[in-house]
Amino acid sequence: MTTTINYDEFMKNASIIHSDMAMNYSDAIKFFILQRETHKEKIDMVTYNNKEKFLLLSVGFLQADENDNYFFEYTPKRDCDIMDNIEVRPINKNIKITYYIGGHQYDARVVKEFIFIAAMYHDFKIRITFLEKPSENFEFVVHSRKYIIESELRKKIMVSKLTTDSIIYYNGMCVKI
Repeated sequence: MTTTINYDEFMKNASIIHSDMAMNYSDAIKFFILQRETHKEKIDMVTYNNKEKFLLLSVGFLQADENDNYFFEYTPKRDCDIMDNIEVRPINKNIKITYYIGGHQYDARVVKEFIFIAAMYHDFKIRITFLEKPSENFEFVVHSRKYIIESELRKKIMVSKLTTDSIIYYNGMCVKI
């Protein structure tokens, strides 16, 4: 029988430590190991902030959607277990953010996280649509928080049915609720 896990409850009960010093996966793993060695209480996961900078050098390389709006699609690295708090800066009213998960479009205001370890068979893309033609030297940064989960807990998530407010993750795939 498959265990069902409510994501919000799971996260509320998890022991999570954040690192302001970790800038990548390797730093976060080192931080996790150090924290587990120095703390007496159990640590379920660590988080760190991530940012990736992009510069549009030529609008000609952007694709256009069905409304003739240019867009840039970005596939985040699968170098974590969970990714949330996704923001594109600078915030601009002429930019629309959507996610494509397993080929299906999701509203970024509805989907709050993506659980990589529970969706190993689905891709995750962030689409940045420009409602006005961007300048060729437009620069933006994708900010996020990434999680690394303790291995036994990670295994449990991978074999369970995980439900969030907007997605059900099961058998390495996910579907809209």
